[in-house]
Amino acid sequence: MALVLFDPDNVPQTHARVRLGRDKGRLIVAELRLGAAATTGSSTWMAGELLGRVCISTSALARAIGSSPPPHTADASRAFGATVGAVDAGAIPTMEKARCCELGAGLGLVAIACGLAGCATVVATDGNRDICEVLHANFDANVPAGSVSAQTLPPADAVAAARPHLVVKQLDWNDAEAVACVATENGPFDFILAADCVFGTEPQHLSSHRALVDAFVALCAGAPNAVVLVSHQKRYDEVDAAFFARLQERFADCEQIDTTQLGIISAPGPSTVLWVARRPVIDACGAHLTL
Repeated sequence: MALVLFDPDNVPQTHARVRLGRDKGRLIVAELRLGAAATTGSSTWMAGELLGRVCISTSALARAIGSSPPPHTADASRAFGATVGAVDAGAIPTMEKARCCELGAGLGLVAIACGLAGCATVVATDGNRDICEVLHANFDANVPAGSVSAQTLPPADAVAAARPHLVVKQLDWNDAEAVACVATENGPFDFILAADCVFGTEPQHLSSHRALVDAFVALCAGAPNAVVLVSHQKRYDEVDAAFFARLQERFADCEQIDTTQLGIISAPGPSTVLWVARRPVIDACGAHLTL
């Protein structure tokens, strides 16, 4: 019989704990059940931790987005927050009472942060069906009743305001028709979110990166002031440059944010970046351009 030595660094991990922020001196920690090994749900990722910390902090989110939404010529009734009828047109964007959609949600860390920040609806999507089940369980375990206050919601939404409404969907963002269905059935959205969804150098990866930007545009349908937040771990310079160049082509307002100025706990290193995009480019007929 062979002697197998115990290696503490090689013990399969089943859970991860992530610090998201502080509330009145209390540390906010999410405890996540991990998915199967060798999948994107087998661990947390720095880009997801960054985006979660931005979403849960009202001050960090305000610094990232700016003091007010950009001007536009659309009907003011479709301005930020009007999607849930709870925020005045032109108000400073905040997660409270907002409708959010995340692509590539994985274990649900960003969705949890949105729920804890008071979102009215969180639509969390991932291409892996098994991970979607883990995501749902993690959200339920970390977002308690009372995260959304009935007093701050419009009457129609105040009936069961025990917790943010969570919708978990298996979604491949390469499927334009499926993405459009999410926009129609679950939107319009105030925030579209993605963390660490750009990786790989093969042709299928590059095609997926282009489709991801197209999905952002499609999910902005019906909400011209929607905010797209993209957190990313830099890996391949040319791939990263191509992705963010396309993001800048498809959105009139698009910029990288200096994360050192956000005031979040455990600020990331320079290899983890945050971009904000708004106002998808449309043609003269009012249709979203497909480049």
